[in-house]
Amino acid sequence: MKKIRWLVIFGFLAILGLCYVIFLKPKKDLRGDIVKSNDGNTYLVFEDVNEGACDQIMVDGKKWSALRGVKAQVPAGVRTIKCGGELKIYVPPESVFHFRYWGP
Repeated sequence: MKKIRWLVIFGFLAILGLCYVIFLKPKKDLRGDIVKSNDGNTYLVFEDVNEGACDQIMVDGKKWSALRGVKAQVPAGVRTIKCGGELKIYVPPESVFHFRYWGP
């Protein structure tokens, strides 16, 4: 009876861990982390401003007004960002993309 109880507990913990990995753990991207949005909208957060390589971040040709570390709503899909150089990133729908890496 004790073995069955331990098997049930172990199985429950294994399923719980698997659910965390599949649904809650942030997705890794070369440029940062992607987490599910709490409200179903799509956001972009600049955690890094390219070490001062530019005066103003541009997203899709428009000045980025949000402060560093503060999320701002963006359309889902491919976004073109400029700050010293130009990059294209994919922001998935209903997510928060925490952008951290400007490198190659």
